[in-house]
Amino acid sequence: MSAALFLFSPLLLYMFDMIENKVKFVCWNCRGISGRDTSTRVKYLMKHHNPLIFCLVETRADHRRLDIFCSKLGRNWAWAAIEADGYSGGIIVSWQKHLGKVTPLVKSRYVLYLVVTNAKLETWILSTIYNPSRIQDQSIVWLELSGIASFSIPWILIGDFNTVVSLNEFQGGSHIYYRRKARIFSDFINLNNLLDVNFNGSRFTWYNNQRGASRKWARLDRCLLNPCGAGLLSTYHIKHLSRLYSDHAPLILTLTPRFPFKKKVFRFDNYWLIILDVILLLESVIP
Repeated sequence: MSAALFLFSPLLLYMFDMIENKVKFVCWNCRGISGRDTSTRVKYLMKHHNPLIFCLVETRADHRRLDIFCSKLGRNWAWAAIEADGYSGGIIVSWQKHLGKVTPLVKSRYVLYLVVTNAKLETWILSTIYNPSRIQDQSIVWLELSGIASFSIPWILIGDFNTVVSLNEFQGGSHIYYRRKARIFSDFINLNNLLDVNFNGSRFTWYNNQRGASRKWARLDRCLLNPCGAGLLSTYHIKHLSRLYSDHAPLILTLTPRFPFKKKVFRFDNYWLIILDVILLLESVIP
């Protein structure tokens, strides 16, 4: 094996992450999974960043396309998904099987909920989001997500939120389009005491690929944490990668648990009693 191949070996990258006690996620609005370019970039991101969890939103995939795409991920990966509504939406969350116990909860049209139990991160709820563009539909998503905020369990929210927090998070176009959306989104974050994870890289995650006065940029993709989750971490940050094959930039989320890694035996504990309550709550509010 050459030195170059050895340096970029996924196994070696995983060993480095274990030593550094880090957990990596990738999240990308890929604008459909059918194209060869999408598959090429997904493979590249998996190889060079070696995430434990890979989230794809706006997959535009029905059941057949999901099966075909996910069968190519490799035998070391498991996955859960929400089918697209026609040519709109769709979510895939895949994870390396050695991650731990991953349990899909319920699916709404716009959010895929998983419970992740891992020796590094204890037990978390992961909500992967592809938010609709209409403000009326977004309000339903905010209500749905707000129900979880009352539970004392670590929580990660990641995806394409299809809005900005403030008007300095977009450039080009009219302020009117984002003004009300931004206010409602900001209220959602503040009322639920969520933390907006800081990022490195480009200021914006989306670009409409137009020219001249029609050009628009916005930070539509992000990650939020609740205080219970942030309290277990010594560091957490996002890196915005370059936009290729999509008008959205992939996000690399890196979490460093506060406590040293100690292998634990998985057991049923009070978290799972909370999870049952979460399921009942979500089933009561999801249309």
